[in-house]
Amino acid sequence: MLKNILFVTIVGLVIKILTDVEVIFKNVKEQGNYQNCKYLDEDIRGPEDLQFYKYNIIITGSANFGDLFYKGLPQLKQNSFYAIIDSDKKNFTTKKLSIIGFPSDVSLYIHGFDILKSKEGDFIYLVNHAYNHGGERVEILKIQENLDLLYINSIVMDKSLMGGLNDLIILNQTRFVVTRWLPDADHENGRGFNTIFQKLKVLVGQFLRLKRTYILDCQIFLDSKSTITPNCKKVAGSDTVMANGITWDHKDRVWFADSVLKKLTQFRITNHELIYEKDIQFDYGLDNVEYDNKTDTLQLAFLGKLYEFLLLEHFNSKGSLQRDTDFNYWSGFGRYHLKNDSLEILTFSQNLSKGTSGGLLSGQNIFLGSWCDISVKVCTKN
Repeated sequence: MLKNILFVTIVGLVIKILTDVEVIFKNVKEQGNYQNCKYLDEDIRGPEDLQFYKYNIIITGSANFGDLFYKGLPQLKQNSFYAIIDSDKKNFTTKKLSIIGFPSDVSLYIHGFDILKSKEGDFIYLVNHAYNHGGERVEILKIQENLDLLYINSIVMDKSLMGGLNDLIILNQTRFVVTRWLPDADHENGRGFNTIFQKLKVLVGQFLRLKRTYILDCQIFLDSKSTITPNCKKVAGSDTVMANGITWDHKDRVWFADSVLKKLTQFRITNHELIYEKDIQFDYGLDNVEYDNKTDTLQLAFLGKLYEFLLLEHFNSKGSLQRDTDFNYWSGFGRYHLKNDSLEILTFSQNLSKGTSGGLLSGQNIFLGSWCDISVKVCTKN
């Protein structure tokens, strides 16, 4: 398995050299005033996504994709959610959230998630890569008054999507939209069982910019059953190279990111379908994106040097990041102002999370997630 990973990594490096591509974007330099960064005291391995629950409460989940995807051997384990309370203050606190009633025979690896507030209560819908311990799933959890979580039921996705879903938004209790970031299904026992042909097919497809990923518009019928089968259809006009983070304004606008094509695609929601409106192009590779209704902005995480990203993938195939790991990794965070179509870089640095995947600005704090780092990082102004 390690030889396969090494081979794919070497091929990626050769492609980089042959195409004279050192970075995903140009002008790599330190920017912004948020350069004072430190890890939270709590270990939260691979906090890939972050969401506001209230204006001063952020929820994140542990995924540890360094192990899940790059070692490629899923385990029967249940990772956790965490709340960052008083996130807009200097003296914020962190709480690990209990998950009540989750099936003991199902793994829980938390990828993208969204929060729905309704008359029936507040719910988390999350992408879960359980592989041979449950399949590709969307879990539904109800948020309790003390922020602990109650398991409600599971949406079991088609096997052709194994390991390939990324992020989602909840339009209502029976409708959600999810991104597919990988074009082909992983082996049900984990990515470590994929053939070298499968790995090269994905890599070459991204290099050639083949549009083989997309977003899905899914309907479900809620009942008392513990598992639900959704009715999903590909959204017309959403074909892209690597569909990644997705967000919406909780009215009628949706945006999702493509990490390879360095763009956001905007759709308009109708009762029955999503209608393509436009692309927003960047000089930066994008990961997660979150809408902020107070400022009418999109909060964006930027990918760093391609060379460093490939090395980080290789590093995670044989080890795990620690708090004192010495590893150079450029990444950034900023806001896109929708009213005047302008990008504001809040920070761009080697001091941010290794494998930065998303972030949220709360007060004078920027909280940064990662697909592989040891915990969330918080950055404050110089």
